Amino acid sequence: MVRSKYVPEEARSTILNLFRIPLNLIVVTVLSNVSNAFGGRW
Repeated sequence: MVRSKYVPEEARSTILNLFRIPLNLIVVTVLSNVSNAFGGRW
């Protein structure tokens, strides 16, 4: 698997969590903009 090849086992959870935070922020931003585009009825 690519993850085990490039990310060391000791730091894997920390590194993956650091990538997960911005991804969650992007999802929240997109979903809130979709809600605003439909007049808040989403």
